[in-house]
Amino acid sequence: MKDLKIPFAVLSFLLVQAGGAVWFASQLESRVTALETTSLKIAQENRKFLVNEVIPSFKRDNWLGKDWENKHF
Repeated sequence: MKDLKIPFAVLSFLLVQAGGAVWFASQLESRVTALETTSLKIAQENRKFLVNEVIPSFKRDNWLGKDWENKHF
């Protein structure tokens, strides 16, 4: 072990790989934040669509039948 010499090319390759791993890991947090923000916007738009379009159409059209009651609504 005392006379172990690592070539500069191998050492520099490993250092570059380690630096790339650190850089990639630091980028993951911003990607997760962006995905959470996008998902929240999509969920809000879906909620608006349900409240403004789908639920009123069930009340208006009553296409499931006159005797059908939605106990969960």
